[in-house]
Amino acid sequence: MISYFIVPGIPNTKWTKGYKANGMSIRHEKILNVICSYFGISEEELRKKTNLQIAVYHRSIFTYFMLQMKDIPQTQIASFLNCDRSSIQYHKRLVEGQLTSRFDNDYKIEITALTTIVSSLIK
Repeated sequence: MISYFIVPGIPNTKWTKGYKANGMSIRHEKILNVICSYFGISEEELRKKTNLQIAVYHRSIFTYFMLQMKDIPQTQIASFLNCDRSSIQYHKRLVEGQLTSRFDNDYKIEITALTTIVSSLIK
């Protein structure tokens, strides 16, 4: 059954049962909690508009995992992170570029560790 909610920042959006007021499902909340606890940051720090390299890194990884779910649109992720869809595309390209790079193994190791944690939680 589909019910309709008005979510601030996202007009006339359809949500299925199991979604919270911020538009995130329980699986998405688990990803948010894993990323925040892994990096030792709060949700507010993740959503904060700042261009500090470490904050961009955290947002990029969060965006990458949210896009891997394939059931949440980029506009919804952008609304959650207080940015626009082009920023989400930037974060996606940033992570994919780092994963295909042959020089940055630390990044790949971190993504692999987080992938293991996230996949075990959302099954």
